[in-house]
Amino acid sequence: MSNVLEYILNLKDGITDKITKISSASDKTTSKMQKLEKQTLDNQKAFDKAGKAAEGYRGKLSAMVSAIPGADVLMNPYVIATAALIGAGKAGMSFDEGMAKINTTAQLTAPQLEQLKDNIIETGMAAKANDLYALPEAYEKIISQTGDVIQSQDILKESIIGSKAGFTDQSIVADALAQSLSLIGKENATAREVLDTFFAAKRVGAGEFKDFANYMPGLIASGKALGITYKNVAGQFAFMTGKGFSAEKSAVLLENAYSALGKSDIREGLQAAGINVFDKKE
Repeated sequence: MSNVLEYILNLKDGITDKITKISSASDKTTSKMQKLEKQTLDNQKAFDKAGKAAEGYRGKLSAMVSAIPGADVLMNPYVIATAALIGAGKAGMSFDEGMAKINTTAQLTAPQLEQLKDNIIETGMAAKANDLYALPEAYEKIISQTGDVIQSQDILKESIIGSKAGFTDQSIVADALAQSLSLIGKENATAREVLDTFFAAKRVGAGEFKDFANYMPGLIASGKALGITYKNVAGQFAFMTGKGFSAEKSAVLLENAYSALGKSDIREGLQAAGINVFDKKE
């Protein structure tokens, strides 16, 4: 590309370490609760009649806790377990329904689907997901874009991390990563590399992270048609926002530029003026 559009983004900024540090921050109470949620998911068949039975358990367990001298009720695992058991039947069913939807695309055997379920739960716990029961729906949207079971698990993990680091809804991050990687190709980048690029572009430019997540996939698609890499697209978008244009205006201007440069008569006119839009291949 000529200097009309060429802007190279330096990604050596250590953003991965920052994201990792943010994702590793969690308190012990959340960790305990997430482990208990996993237990209720794995054992949901034992609580098909959760309603009245759970209420009975809660009364008995509360009495047990009260009998413990100096027990911290809020932190006691029995009390936390009771809260999880009350919604176990309904939530467990919802989780399995989500897995069934996933399998319309994944086409896994029963043992493979069960393993994927365990992987999704473990991914959510490791990444400190706010709601484990929402993960099947998120994964289903991702795999609908990628069609790849393994890659979709990677995107799911990074979308949880990215949503926390960028204070953005996970579904927005997941959609952006899935769409972008389907265009870039899994052989050319990982979910972490794309996420790092988005964060680096946001830091160099201006605006909210969700703006970059919303607009980048479309810009990547337009840039790809001209042979512009996703990193250069991110750099150009960051440059435009950094110059004071809103994210929406920046996206429109870049889309218009890409569209114009895709027309042979415009390229020929620029070339006649001594401007080579594309680098010559040796």
